[in-house]
Amino acid sequence: MRAVAMDEPGDSTASPPGGAPPTKPAPQARAAPKAPLSRAKALALAQEKLKAKKRETRQKALLVGSMSVLAILVPAALLAGADLGGLFYAPPPPSEPLLVRPGDEVALHLLGVDENGTVFWPEGDRSGTVGDGTFVPGLDRGLIGLGEGASFNLTVAPKDGYGNWSRNRTSTVKATSERTRQYTMEVGNFDDKWGTPHVGQVVPTKVWNSTVVSVGTKFATLRYEPVVDATVRFYTYWNSTVTAVNNTTILLRNDLYMGYRYTRFVASANGNLTYVVTRATGTSYFFDGNPPLAGKALHFVGTVVSIKPGSGAARTTGVAVSLGAETCERCHAADGFVAMDASALARRVAGGVEVNVTVEDPWLHELDAGSVEADAVVSAQVTG
Repeated sequence: MRAVAMDEPGDSTASPPGGAPPTKPAPQARAAPKAPLSRAKALALAQEKLKAKKRETRQKALLVGSMSVLAILVPAALLAGADLGGLFYAPPPPSEPLLVRPGDEVALHLLGVDENGTVFWPEGDRSGTVGDGTFVPGLDRGLIGLGEGASFNLTVAPKDGYGNWSRNRTSTVKATSERTRQYTMEVGNFDDKWGTPHVGQVVPTKVWNSTVVSVGTKFATLRYEPVVDATVRFYTYWNSTVTAVNNTTILLRNDLYMGYRYTRFVASANGNLTYVVTRATGTSYFFDGNPPLAGKALHFVGTVVSIKPGSGAARTTGVAVSLGAETCERCHAADGFVAMDASALARRVAGGVEVNVTVEDPWLHELDAGSVEADAVVSAQVTG
């Protein structure tokens, strides 16, 4: 028998007999080519692609057309005030609310009581311009910054209401007074009115007629000729009666009584003040020009009904302090006057504030200088 050699493990090829070189492995067979589509199938596939293309074109056209319609309809709807559910329309931010400012006209529903609970403004509707003096300063400041429909409950101190009670708004008048019967006048002034003066001449002077009793080079001496028991308006605000006359004096009885009143404008109060006789004795009468609510805290409860924007002008008050009771008033307080009063009007101008100051001087002093001190106040807070 002939031995047959076996392949060693791991050899990939076996040597042929006789030592011949190894042969190459046979190549793999190629995949068989696909069978060509039939004409019918190729036509069907082309038709399907065409249909898909047409569907895509129609969808694009529909989208463009829809956007074109929305581009026309949405602005029109918005102008008409339509709400498109938030899909296409975001409402504009709310406008700035209308708040009370100085100079605005306001309508209020209001009740006012004093610190004792006494009603001085019955509940009801009131209107006016903030800052022009219609309302007291404390109420003006309490309204600033409120909107329509806002409620308020304010307590106003006396200084921001009708003011603190002031002695300067009072005076004492004697029940009887004496006036000198004779007085002098410059000859030139006499001549301007009645011609050259001569002794015994009677001229129509204020309150009573006067008789010329002597004439000098510069001055003429005259004498009042009152009538006993006659009523005259010697003082500006009340009548007096002549009760007695002698060579040098005239005795007057002031015709006053409890409750007697007169009214005059006072700039520091920004309006008229009424002076009332609140106390009387056998020898004098006491006039009080303070408002009835002066010195009292006030309470205001109400609602802002409406606001009408105004010019921004606001009136404030001031007090002239360069003259006082130790000067003119020392002699003239009995006539119901104070030395000086002042007021001011402030308004917004561009980015600043313009202030006009008025001084009332019943005694016609020659004022050659002045100064003004003021605070800028916004909502009761001093800002400058």
